[in-house]
Amino acid sequence: MVLEIKEQIEKVCISPNSVCNFACRYCYFYNPENPIFPQKSLTETDIRTILDKIYDYSVKFKLKKKIKIIFVGSGEPLLSWKEISLAMEEFRNEGKHKEIKFYMVTNGSLLSDEIVRKMKELAIIPSVSLDGPALIHNKNRFYADGNPTFDVVMKGIKVLRRHNLRIIINPTITRELIDNIDLFFKFIRKERFDKVIFGRMIDVPSFYPPISYDNYYRILKVIYNLQIKYNLKNIEIGNIEAFRKAVKGEPERTCTLIGSCCGAGTSNLIYLQREVYPCGRMFNDKNWLLGEFDQNIEFFQEKMMKKLEKYENECNDCDLRKVCVRDCILDTFSYLYNCQARKEFLKLMINELDK
Repeated sequence: MVLEIKEQIEKVCISPNSVCNFACRYCYFYNPENPIFPQKSLTETDIRTILDKIYDYSVKFKLKKKIKIIFVGSGEPLLSWKEISLAMEEFRNEGKHKEIKFYMVTNGSLLSDEIVRKMKELAIIPSVSLDGPALIHNKNRFYADGNPTFDVVMKGIKVLRRHNLRIIINPTITRELIDNIDLFFKFIRKERFDKVIFGRMIDVPSFYPPISYDNYYRILKVIYNLQIKYNLKNIEIGNIEAFRKAVKGEPERTCTLIGSCCGAGTSNLIYLQREVYPCGRMFNDKNWLLGEFDQNIEFFQEKMMKKLEKYENECNDCDLRKVCVRDCILDTFSYLYNCQARKEFLKLMINELDK
């Protein structure tokens, strides 16, 4: 008998530590006004426990779609590389890796030939947090002593190129990027990156100018048009592709900060070391704490479903409900919520499909 679930977990983020060798100005994990309270970093055994729980879930429900595991989060994952690589090696030696896809988001500064060779062996696909050329990147992404990080990040990207890996970057949409968006696109064309996944900037310190919900969707439209203007057919824009999938009826229910649909807690989970939350924005909020790292995946889903029952769904009459799937939960719960900008972008994607 095949067990059934309403939604399957599609993505699991694992934050193995809460330490970082960068001190990015806009980082919401280290926001001095609302800092996270990190636990002890995950051990090799802890990581292996999480991997086994995800594997057991995948086998139990006979998932057709492979779960994505992403080592990312509230610190630099390569600072826990020893623990990650040892846990992954054991996992692969048992043949369990075939049911899952593995990724890592890194600031790129610690990439070496030895690490990248091991990543390839373990089938971990890396992406690098790079905000653009030095003029943009160095405005916000620096070391604790204030020294810029662009050169060291590009050095890490060169290591990836030496090993013939696809170059995927994760820029955050900052004021500096918006003000220099043409320069950014010229840069990614020159560097011949393979994929760009823009991140929506959220929950920043009060001294840093935020990007509003409306402006985020407006800049996505600008990004869409610039990709056409510069004829960048060979560079995949992850955000745009996510919306294309959604309007085609193949949504990835992961996160609206980098994709098209929110799956917080029902299709998406994140481990802040030993604690499990629906998404990274909910760290430290005990109202959203789903449980501990050694509990079963379906337990977290069931708990989240019960939490969502408390809130009325006001989207039943919306003509874009099917392609929208679900907007960010925290945005929709805000008294200021107005999804008009999102709807306009969805209509742009629908019109493209109809051409």
